[in-house]
Amino acid sequence: MSPIVNVEVQPPRLRGGRCQVCELVFMPAQGYGCERCGATGGDLLAVDIDSRGTVTAATVVYHDPDPQRTVPFRIIEVEVEHGLRVRGLAAAGEDLERGDRVVLARVPDAPVDDELAGVAFVRAGDAP
Repeated sequence: MSPIVNVEVQPPRLRGGRCQVCELVFMPAQGYGCERCGATGGDLLAVDIDSRGTVTAATVVYHDPDPQRTVPFRIIEVEVEHGLRVRGLAAAGEDLERGDRVVLARVPDAPVDDELAGVAFVRAGDAP
């Protein structure tokens, strides 16, 4: 599986796909086929998607079954370009709520795994 975040650019960008037949932009990138028109193979291109967006939902998690994860932490849903909605972590100390403008950023306290590469959402004005 390829990473869902491109951390080689600043701010980090989301990795998705675009159908060359009907122009649908989707996330995550995949080669199974366009969910709108059914195009496959070379008609599906990998694209980077701007990670700036608006928080549409937020919740605080007070209990996690993984004892290695520090609680509480905030999970947010963000609407980014093309109307895509993605879920991710708010950076520690960011009390993000619905309507806040955010962007992905590399942050030292973000968990690092194969897909998220140490990124979290911060207020758009706070991004490095």
